[in-house]
Amino acid sequence: MEIYNEEIRDLLAKNPTNRLELKEDPDKGVYVKDLTAVVVKDYAEIDQVLTLGNKHRTVGAVRPPPHRRPPWPACPQISGRHALKMSLCVGRRR
Repeated sequence: MEIYNEEIRDLLAKNPTNRLELKEDPDKGVYVKDLTAVVVKDYAEIDQVLTLGNKHRTVGAVRPPPHRRPPWPACPQISGRHALKMSLCVGRRR
């Protein structure tokens, strides 16, 4: 998932230019409607998914310097045995 210019995009979708919606559900909490979920079996598949997502990222004409990173980085989370999910880390980057 990428949030760029206040638009949410699914970097793993067949058409990553489609805009997604942020929703709220009493049971699930806040979520992104129709966001792609991928189950991976090993590190090679994790690498394939991350590579695909990186290919679909929006890259602006001017990149910020490397020392200017957002205070809350995206972190992979492994839930269960084989599920990988990207989410925002809580806390500040050091």
